[in-house]
Amino acid sequence: MTGELGIDLKTEDSLITLLLRGEIDYGNVAKLRTALIDLSSGGANRIDIDLADVEFLDSTALSVLVQAKRRLNDSGRQVGIVNP
Repeated sequence: MTGELGIDLKTEDSLITLLLRGEIDYGNVAKLRTALIDLSSGGANRIDIDLADVEFLDSTALSVLVQAKRRLNDSGRQVGIVNP
């Protein structure tokens, strides 16, 4: 299926919102994984992942989101999924 995946960041104080758009599947999930790993090294206390503009999400994308939530929670950060 592999469509276009867009990723933007919005930062406000100690909150980072990861704005995703398009399709997230096996063919492009590495781009999402890299963005989430990069965020795990930052200093934000809370990270929201906004799915409002996501048209399709497969099981590999869900797995990456769960892994990122665990990793970020383990480092003391809060993670939220908004506009699912």
